[in-house]
Amino acid sequence: MPRRNAPWQISDIATREGGLLDHLAIFAPNQPECLVPMRTRGGTFAGLLVLGARLSEESYSREDRRLLRAVGAQVGVTLENMPRGGHGRVNRNGAACHR
Repeated sequence: MPRRNAPWQISDIATREGGLLDHLAIFAPNQPECLVPMRTRGGTFAGLLVLGARLSEESYSREDRRLLRAVGAQVGVTLENMPRGGHGRVNRNGAACHR
């Protein structure tokens, strides 16, 4: 099973966790290469960053995944800190929108 807070490379999931791929089929049209969990400070799942192939067509390196893990944590905390009740939201590009 992929580590809880670490980015998952689809190729790793495909070889080790065949059943998990069935649950990820919703992302198939986007051809994801890497999934990055976003978690709040308390570890609650806040969302998932779905990344396609790198422009260089190389696999995501260990350093890439380390950076993506930090980005996922920061985005999770940012989502946790956003005002509730319609005062803030995130658009489809991930940018914060405020009314």
